[in-house]
Amino acid sequence: MVMTHGDDKGLVLPPRVASVQVVIIPIYFKDEKIKEINAKCVELKATLESVNVRVRIDDRSNYTPGWKYNHWEVKGVPLRLELGPKDLAKQSARIVRRDKKSDEEGASLDIPWNDLSTAIPQLLETVQKNLFDKAKEKLDQGIEKVMTFEEVLPALNRKHLVLAPWCEDPQSEEDIKKET
Repeated sequence: MVMTHGDDKGLVLPPRVASVQVVIIPIYFKDEKIKEINAKCVELKATLESVNVRVRIDDRSNYTPGWKYNHWEVKGVPLRLELGPKDLAKQSARIVRRDKKSDEEGASLDIPWNDLSTAIPQLLETVQKNLFDKAKEKLDQGIEKVMTFEEVLPALNRKHLVLAPWCEDPQSEEDIKKET
């Protein structure tokens, strides 16, 4: 799973296997609206948990938001929900997808609070499908069909999986084991 679902930043976990599907990161600017932000984080966590989303709030005050972003990216949490004073004013939250690079279209989006209980489960399914499709494509590209024994070694040297017919003769199996 790590080899398939990972990048230079760390893990990229499929939502169905992630112990934390959404991490909520409050963003504070000095002492501005800290209580309101924290209260809204708790409220949004309860909203998401009510639709069976596994959520954690990272409200540790001894780390910066940037440090927290990196920490949860390395762990592979599928979605990051950011909430700061500007989000309170807009009554929305910034959602960042772990399965997309930051410069890709759709990597981050603003979702109104009222829509989170439907949008987040849909987004988690989209992330799940996207990761599955990428993994399947990578697997399919790594399988090479061969028809003769002479084609097996070059395919293995290209680090491909080999799909070949077999005559069901145990001696043939032993020969292949010795040669490869």
